Amino acid sequence: MQMPDRSMTKRLGYLLWPLGVGMLTGWVCLYLFLVYVLTHGGKIQGWHSLVWVPATFLGTWIVARGQRAGGMGQMSEGGGRKTEGEGQKTEDGARSRVSIRHLASGLWHRIRISGALTCLALILPLTFSWVLGHFTDFSWDGMTSRGITVRNLMKGDPSLSTYPFGHVLAGFLSHVTSNWQAGKGINLTLIWISFCFVFPTLQLLNFSGWRLWFLSTVTALNPVAVYQISCFQIDGHVASLITCLLFSMLRILVSGSIRLDGVLALLAAFVSAAACKTSGVFYAIIIDGIFLLFLAGTSRSWKKVLLLFGVALAVNWPLGVYIRSIGQYAPIDLKYLESATKIETSGYGVGGGAGHIEDLKNMNRIQRFSSSAFAYSEIDPEKIHLKPPFWMQRRELRVFEELTPDPRAGGFGPLYSTALLLSGAGCLYLLFCGQGMYWPAWFLFLGTVASSFGSQVWWARWTPQNWLIVIALLMTILGAPADGKMFKGLRALAAIAAGLNVFLITFYYFVGMGKQEKILNMQIQLAADLGNPVPIYIDVIKDGHNKGASFLASEWWFVDRGTPVKKLEEEPVRPRMRIHKTATYIPLPSDWRTRLRDPKDEELFRKRGLVEE
Repeated sequence: MQMPDRSMTKRLGYLLWPLGVGMLTGWVCLYLFLVYVLTHGGKIQGWHSLVWVPATFLGTWIVARGQRAGGMGQMSEGGGRKTEGEGQKTEDGARSRVSIRHLASGLWHRIRISGALTCLALILPLTFSWVLGHFTDFSWDGMTSRGITVRNLMKGDPSLSTYPFGHVLAGFLSHVTSNWQAGKGINLTLIWISFCFVFPTLQLLNFSGWRLWFLSTVTALNPVAVYQISCFQIDGHVASLITCLLFSMLRILVSGSIRLDGVLALLAAFVSAAACKTSGVFYAIIIDGIFLLFLAGTSRSWKKVLLLFGVALAVNWPLGVYIRSIGQYAPIDLKYLESATKIETSGYGVGGGAGHIEDLKNMNRIQRFSSSAFAYSEIDPEKIHLKPPFWMQRRELRVFEELTPDPRAGGFGPLYSTALLLSGAGCLYLLFCGQGMYWPAWFLFLGTVASSFGSQVWWARWTPQNWLIVIALLMTILGAPADGKMFKGLRALAAIAAGLNVFLITFYYFVGMGKQEKILNMQIQLAADLGNPVPIYIDVIKDGHNKGASFLASEWWFVDRGTPVKKLEEEPVRPRMRIHKTATYIPLPSDWRTRLRDPKDEELFRKRGLVEE
């Protein structure tokens, strides 16, 4: 059997880079345009795609042009790629006809490549939106606030107090697809874009074969991004976009040259990360500072350092802070930062939200990170439950099967601590053997830790970039030459732990998406069979952190499926049915069992506590 040509993988990386940068550039331009429209009294319209499409094409064109100009040959001494045969001169000083024809064909080639990648960049988000449009957001915030925001944007009601990157673009996707839940397609889109950033960058670092595919996949499938795929939460966006930011910087450091495509990728990743939420602004600025320090230490050209420092000082940082200031955000000052980073705070700003666990208040951030990383994966623990290394329980996987968007302990998965221990042990082994630290991984590690450990590291969704700590350690041990059975064993086990962790979270989450959707559809079908319009009572939360909120989304679940509803003013008496994962009730007649299409449905409803008699 003939072995596959390895150049196909190289060509794939050659195409993924302009695809990823072009997609992100298009989304950033569309976001900035929509924010302008919304803040000036406008609303999202279908023709706004006329901004999205050319911006995406321009992004892919700039990157494809840069790669074409650089060729696909070997790296030159200056870091750029060597070219052959473009613009050669004849003896009399005029360009040869061959060279002119070559330039013309090169131009046509770039147009075809950019056009094809632009089409793909438009098709993928719409495909992701179509798939996720068949699944419901069961997250608390999605049912009470964030999902409501996206639906209002879709329907043309731009009454927003803030303008997060993900919400605005989700509203756009919902509008163009005429499907409220389809807005979640932005989640998978950003995961895909991060893969497009990571894969070609790892190629520049000479990763190939299974190591290249493995590292690219486990990096893009950040657990926080995965378990927020089917909801309107925005922390997964931060996870994907911080990954894009770090790897765009790493690409500049590795290539040794500054080209327009690299600066464009850096700018697009920075702006989008800063536009996601308040913490994204701080994370992006801190990471940019680490990047400039590394650039100053590794570059031989001060012009390059000054250029990127100027871009950061004049464009990135002011634009990031300005975008964050649009809307009704609290002013950024030292008092705000101090309160936002305390663990006693309620969860706004940069971090917090675990103040009810007394033991955490007496710990420093390293202890808090370790207490969460080495704990059982739980939704909302009352105290710290540490588990033995290399251990996992079925109830941890059930957390993701129930579509929990923010487990507050063990949030990076049941095997995160195992992968962290094994990969860390492998790095220590290399140090004891006299091998220096792999500097690309060192940059990734420092950028991640410096940005996240200024926040609250207990809750994974507040610092989603901490998944990259394991990635940095894996890059070190997978990039090092194998020497000795012990090191090979550590490396293999660390890779298995990280890969299995990502696989289990992704698998159980998608299984859970199907299960939870099935339960909701069964309830809506039963309610519709009992009579139209369906009487529903939507309770208002009377106390606690979410006082005044209600599960407004539950009404639209019926309406979007063609089932009219009638709101009740008073809470119905028993027997009644509670809508899955909400506090919305439907009164049941005494003979409701006879209306079930399958007698086993009653057993499922009772097991879930959905029927009250």
